[in-house]
Amino acid sequence: MDHTLRDTTQKPATAARIYDYYLGGIHNFPADQEAARTLLTQFPCIPEVARANRAFLRRAVGYLVDAGIRQFLDIGSGIPTAGNVHEIAQKAAPDARVVYVDIDPQAVMESLEILDGNPYASAVQGDLRDAAAGIRPTTREWFATARNYALYSNQGGAYDEITQYLKAYKII
Repeated sequence: MDHTLRDTTQKPATAARIYDYYLGGIHNFPADQEAARTLLTQFPCIPEVARANRAFLRRAVGYLVDAGIRQFLDIGSGIPTAGNVHEIAQKAAPDARVVYVDIDPQAVMESLEILDGNPYASAVQGDLRDAAAGIRPTTREWFATARNYALYSNQGGAYDEITQYLKAYKII
């Protein structure tokens, strides 16, 4: 995708693209950059925290791939920009499957653009509390065959809800 051709004048800021900006990514627009700079006036540590989170993600996914995990579900994913789960996992294991789930329809739309052409990675819109309505049958098929898989979520305090969802749909 040629990011120089995108219309950057009319897009409102989104949390996913602001995060991308803090990571030094290319999937953000002037409104995102302005909002990010405004946030920095009150919270100057945000870029460092974002980079630390991404470094943890790289280590965790690398460890899981080395342990044989080939299916990943990233809840609250935002936009899968440089160095995200699918890139890390598929570099080590090209057959690794990744599904990104986010509540923001704009983030999902942009994620699908980024992931276009990757048969083993997709994005769906959903909220953990009603995720079953947002997961496509192909996503269920990916996880129905799983012997081992990994779940990643940036959503603080959501692990009990995630476990409850996975048990309700007999994923675990």
